[in-house]
Amino acid sequence: MTFPQLSRIYRGAHRGSIRACQIVVLLSLLTEGCDSSGSTKTLAPQSPTTQAAADPSTALILAAVDNGFHRVPIALTTDYGFLVVNAGDDEHPIPSVSVGFRSERRIISCGSLAEFEAALRTVPPGSTIHRHERCLMPASRGLAEEFLAGIEPTLSRVGISVAPEPVITCLCGR
Repeated sequence: MTFPQLSRIYRGAHRGSIRACQIVVLLSLLTEGCDSSGSTKTLAPQSPTTQAAADPSTALILAAVDNGFHRVPIALTTDYGFLVVNAGDDEHPIPSVSVGFRSERRIISCGSLAEFEAALRTVPPGSTIHRHERCLMPASRGLAEEFLAGIEPTLSRVGISVAPEPVITCLCGR
């Protein structure tokens, strides 16, 4: 349900139906992107990971993003991973890429594609890196197309393989 639809519902409804609509919308927002049991989850990548990699106590935080209510951590749950984020806003985008190394417990923050490439070159050859993302909308929303279009060629130049599916952290049900 979009916000213009909510506006029309709100203006033309009786007081009791407004409350019911607000409850339905809230429940819809809280459960969208979650599994059928209604619990939140981090979707596992298609490639196998160890049990320790999925354990939140051993994960590093690539970034904490705002879900409208509070900040939710996006954890590195794989050996190597990266997250592309707009650290600014839609009007004043600031590109930021976090590259994580779980075994070293290290995160490298990059503000340009050149810095991103330098960070990727420290990943051992033959390794697989996972793109981390959040549900609902990409963390990179609002970044310049030139920057986003440069991510894939940068990954190709370095010669490490990228997992076919991103690791997605659910923000909507917390």
